[in-house]
Amino acid sequence: RRQKQTITTGWKTLHRHHHHHHHHHQPLLLHRHLPLPSLDSHVSSLMGAIQQEKTRMEEDRAKLDKEKKDFEEVAERSKCMTFPKSIVLDVGGKQFHTSLDTLLSAPQTYFGAMFGGRIPLTPQADGSYFIDRDGTHFRYILNYLRTHKLILPLKITSDPALMEEFKMEAEYYQVWQAIKEAYPHVFSKDDERSDDDEE
Repeated sequence: RRQKQTITTGWKTLHRHHHHHHHHHQPLLLHRHLPLPSLDSHVSSLMGAIQQEKTRMEEDRAKLDKEKKDFEEVAERSKCMTFPKSIVLDVGGKQFHTSLDTLLSAPQTYFGAMFGGRIPLTPQADGSYFIDRDGTHFRYILNYLRTHKLILPLKITSDPALMEEFKMEAEYYQVWQAIKEAYPHVFSKDDERSDDDEE
């Protein structure tokens, strides 16, 4: 009798369990018997995916087209952007007269970028080009571009603070690396010394 009861309870549980999931299984059963709607929905979801991919590709294409157009505009502008042979730089209020050839003699530097047409530039009312930096050490940097030799007075080389200032300016104009390579015996010592100071 106990055994029969278990079976009954078991059956009831089973029945209840089956009943509970009945709704979930229904669509699946339908699909098994009728493969056509299932195929249709599969095709339409595939078409949806293809459409999405197409839209994404079109968006990418539009983005590329825009980048190309922007690039061409800059190139076009730099063709129109002809600089005079002599250039006046206004560095933090100090004026320096130099030539375009000098500034472009080192194309990898700040000046190569500035006057190579990659950056749209507008001169000031007096025709000079403003650079928002301290002009104190600028003539040494300009002379380095002219001669590819660095001549620094003793008052700078013997003063760590002034030397640090000069280094900061040279780094800003992207000539420091070249200077360091040209004068390794002078500046490698200096770098090590400043590293020790920092510790």
